[in-house]
Amino acid sequence: MQHGFFKDREGNPFLMLGIQTCNSSTGDREMLEREILAAKAYHANTLEAPVYWCEVEKSEGAFDFTAVDELLELCRAHDLRLILLWFATSKNGHPNYAPEWVKAHPDVYRLATGPAGAHVASLSPFCEATMRADARAFCALMGHLKETDGESATVLAVQVENEMGFESTDMDYSPDVLELYRSAPVPDMLRGIRIEDCGVEPKGDSWSSLFGRYAHEVFSAWGHAVFMNTVAKRGREVYDLPVYINVALQENGFEEAGFCYNAGAAVSRMLDVYKAVAPDIDLICPDMYVPDRERYRRVLRAYARKDNPLMIPESPVSGIANAMNIMEAMADFGCIGMACFGGANALDTEGNLLPEAREVAQTFHALSRVAPLLVRYRGTGRVHAICQQEFMDCLHL
Repeated sequence: MQHGFFKDREGNPFLMLGIQTCNSSTGDREMLEREILAAKAYHANTLEAPVYWCEVEKSEGAFDFTAVDELLELCRAHDLRLILLWFATSKNGHPNYAPEWVKAHPDVYRLATGPAGAHVASLSPFCEATMRADARAFCALMGHLKETDGESATVLAVQVENEMGFESTDMDYSPDVLELYRSAPVPDMLRGIRIEDCGVEPKGDSWSSLFGRYAHEVFSAWGHAVFMNTVAKRGREVYDLPVYINVALQENGFEEAGFCYNAGAAVSRMLDVYKAVAPDIDLICPDMYVPDRERYRRVLRAYARKDNPLMIPESPVSGIANAMNIMEAMADFGCIGMACFGGANALDTEGNLLPEAREVAQTFHALSRVAPLLVRYRGTGRVHAICQQEFMDCLHL
């Protein structure tokens, strides 16, 4: 992403304030109209909406972008930018949105295997056939966007996959993948990476000798990063839009890969792995469903890096804690964009904002008014947020 910023149509830095639609909204006109109403109520300037591989390519090699065109039409009519979410090989680690012709041929498009020898509900990123098929469909999407939106520039960015990683296992234990793990040396690009508390003094060229207790997770992260970078790179060769990935957080429970979060995901412990392996992905973005301030700031400190401007593609649509945390993300961590998930859920049956959603909507409204100042002074150390936390009286502010 050029200079680490989203851009407006004139090429100037742009503060993205978005509403992400519910997962099933794309293709449902009534639902999309409610999402547009929510975007207006939040003073958002961007709509995030999924594109489903299973709908785009129902039959192998035959593509249908009707739903994408509808999204473009709606956003243009309501003066909103659009971020497309590519729901393909992975949706929260599951192949829910892969086409039926993929699911029907597990001998070709392989599921990962857990340590007991049974399949888990995640397609393996080490399967070349899956990567080729996903990348081909993504290229078709990017080609369609270039043709239909190249001049209008409605689409601001594209998300590759959704919270990708293994569920219920720390790595793929399929025989061929295990052989790769045991016999192939660690790629050179990863040898200088040090994982804190890995339990070994790094030496040698095997995964376990370099990464200790996190060896399986680093190996899985490498595989997933190669997969997503390949899809992103091939798509950008067709149409060079900003591309990012989103992440379900490591900062959850007792933080065990595959059980507390998806193994191989770009969690904070694995960020250096992804940065080394996936240069064609502009941003690695945390999905922030974290209410308590200290844990929230711990995540922001991890992802707001010089090589990774902070962008939060999912956060709750309501909640006083979220309303305050958003302010701190914008002011203290230079957040370049923020979206709330499930805009339609913030409205009543008449299309009015629900009372519990008002604080976050008010925060978005305030941010929309000061966006030029936030963009101008981002990263200068001259912008700060002051939030009154629970039980803190005004004398302590």
